[in-house]
Amino acid sequence: MRAPWTSLPLLLLRCASPSSPPVDAAAEPTSDLAAEAALDHAPPADVAPADVASPCAPRCVHGRSCVRGRCEDAWRAVVSAGAPSPRSRHAIVWTGTEALVWGGFADPGLLRDGGRYDPAAGRWHPLAATGAPGERMAPVALWTGAEMFVWGGRERTGVLGDGARYDPAADVWRPVASTGAPSARADGAAAWTGAEVVLWGGVGPVGPLGDGGRYDPRSDTWRAVSATGAPSPRYAGFSAWTGSELFVFGGITAEGAAADGARYDPRADVWRPVSADGAPEVRSHGRAVWTGREVFVWGGFDARGNERNTGALYDPATDRWRPLPTSGAPSARAFFPTVAAAGQVIVWGGSSSDRSTVPAQIIRTETGAVFDPDLFAWREVDTLGAPARRNDHAAVWTGTELLVWGGAGTLARLATGGLLQP
Repeated sequence: MRAPWTSLPLLLLRCASPSSPPVDAAAEPTSDLAAEAALDHAPPADVAPADVASPCAPRCVHGRSCVRGRCEDAWRAVVSAGAPSPRSRHAIVWTGTEALVWGGFADPGLLRDGGRYDPAAGRWHPLAATGAPGERMAPVALWTGAEMFVWGGRERTGVLGDGARYDPAADVWRPVASTGAPSARADGAAAWTGAEVVLWGGVGPVGPLGDGGRYDPRSDTWRAVSATGAPSPRYAGFSAWTGSELFVFGGITAEGAAADGARYDPRADVWRPVSADGAPEVRSHGRAVWTGREVFVWGGFDARGNERNTGALYDPATDRWRPLPTSGAPSARAFFPTVAAAGQVIVWGGSSSDRSTVPAQIIRTETGAVFDPDLFAWREVDTLGAPARRNDHAAVWTGTELLVWGGAGTLARLATGGLLQP
């Protein structure tokens, strides 16, 4: 399985036919990116307002038409002026009014800067540099209600065990205490409980980890997570906060990919097992998200390193799984974000691999779908006006739109993005 932090964007043709999917070449060119930038945000095509049954509520925006009482999907571009430099595997959080972007991997190294984007005003502002954590990619990044918490992640030669908190109101960074903190790690499970940051698992300097810590930003203190009943050490698994528990499933253990998990209750400091009956097969490097009633688990790699487009919903109240429908599901992929959007789930972008060649060729995508738990069905996301195909990008739900930014694109890492109101 290729290491996610070493994957390089490769060449593919944006306008290839569906029968011949665009495939990235074996080496990344350094040619002029003007053509890619021109394609990055093609204006959406006009849609005839046919069969309008009733006015849409809320009113359709971004030039979308109201068809049969609903707004059609459409994208608008994230403003590029003032945006941070191109990057992938960066941190992103939503504050309620702004998206905060920080760190990540660039060509040829790591970053320790970022920006804040206000989609209502269409404006970027830089983040303060003084007091920011050291350069890194794939750190834990959570919004605590007042600050962006950044901790751990990967550096050039290993993993990190430090971090800081960014206060956008004051535009200042504050250090995170090191006393009592978990050991250095990356690719673990993390959640904000409303009172504490909970971190568990991940990969350390010598392999998978099975411990964790709880951080209280009010007192700047750490305490340990109970080890009793915890899953076996692992990293790159599926995790989600259910509102009362940290859900952990799958991932890479010392024995390989896993198909088991557990739930951590921070109030009682106890772990409870997750049923294996009906659970997805062994899986890693996919995404999980809480829908409000169930944990959505989808995509990623199977035990042989093949991307999958299957998954399941887990109900913690009944400790039961039910498989997700495959009809209408996005194509198999990994290295994509999953975003909860008003009870629904949006999957967009990511990559798969053509293993018929050596080395395997990366196939990136600009496609996606929305899963509606109430209808128990997928619907395709419109690609008109969508950002360029990419993987290792970041995304957040703003309350009304999906915001996508950065990632590894066709010719290089990207400093572009888009907003979708599904």
